[in-house]
Amino acid sequence: MSLQRLKSFIKFEGELSFEQYYGSDCNPPILVYKTQDHQKIPIYVLKQEADPNAAQKRLHALDEVKSLGFDQLPLILKDLYGNYTLQLGERFFSCLEFIPSDPIQTHSLENLLQFTSTFHGYSRSYSRAEELRGNLAEKYANQTYMEELDPLHTQSHPFIFQTEEWKICAHCSQYFNSSSFRKIFDSLPTQVIHGDLSPFNVIVSKGKQFLIDFDTLNTDVRILDFSVFLGWSYLDDFLTLVETDKLNSYIHMYYGDLEEIEYEHLPLIVLFCRCCVIHWSLQEIKQALQNKDSSKQQQFVRILESTIIEINKIYTRLPQVKEIIDSSVVVA
Repeated sequence: MSLQRLKSFIKFEGELSFEQYYGSDCNPPILVYKTQDHQKIPIYVLKQEADPNAAQKRLHALDEVKSLGFDQLPLILKDLYGNYTLQLGERFFSCLEFIPSDPIQTHSLENLLQFTSTFHGYSRSYSRAEELRGNLAEKYANQTYMEELDPLHTQSHPFIFQTEEWKICAHCSQYFNSSSFRKIFDSLPTQVIHGDLSPFNVIVSKGKQFLIDFDTLNTDVRILDFSVFLGWSYLDDFLTLVETDKLNSYIHMYYGDLEEIEYEHLPLIVLFCRCCVIHWSLQEIKQALQNKDSSKQQQFVRILESTIIEINKIYTRLPQVKEIIDSSVVVA
């Protein structure tokens, strides 16, 4: 029954096969293959959707952005009634076109900023942006993974949580939980953003860039979209641009104009995004410990360790950011 329902949804009557894709850290997609000339050819990607109503809103937004002219998105499937999710058994899935990636993926800070600018140019015109309203700072403040470390963490990884580097991360997190930061965050311009824009979620296919993985699509602070890759994939480039007072002109050249308040607080938002990764990693490590999943535990410990290094780099190399945090939080 489920297979026939899927075939009806994707309008395909041939033989299908499926394979879990394990290249993703969370909610890995399921690849749907057709058989042609005795070969398996991937044609669609299924993503499980925990909240089908939220998924409907996200995918409708993407479909409209695509119809406005942003063609660097996969085809988004829906049924005759406009439903973007498909129920298979007790679970709901979205289904998007599979985009094959070129053997060599070439990204640079410049082309990611340009690509983000193009996407934002279309997504800011989405007619129902308020339906996707989110607030990452509010979500962050409702989490206490760093402030109230679970004994599972401290007992399993004392070499991480008893270091000076970790104390700096906790110090920064305390600031990002404060009303002072929330006031800054809520003053920044918002629009529909991807929410996790990085080289892993922009693939090059036949020489053209495509945006993928839309679990985090929402309406929030727009500079979050390039704060992710500035603080991760291109951290040293970002820090050098700030230290040489060239960041604003660089952003203007490759992304376009930002408001003055965005230029002012961009380094702070970059650091905030790295602290969000700490929260996510701690949550995933705890789950892995509870499930006795050593592979996942090791994966997220590596992510946690690298993120701690990134946070310390930003905090120590950018005195203007350190001063904002230290003036609001008592240094232990």
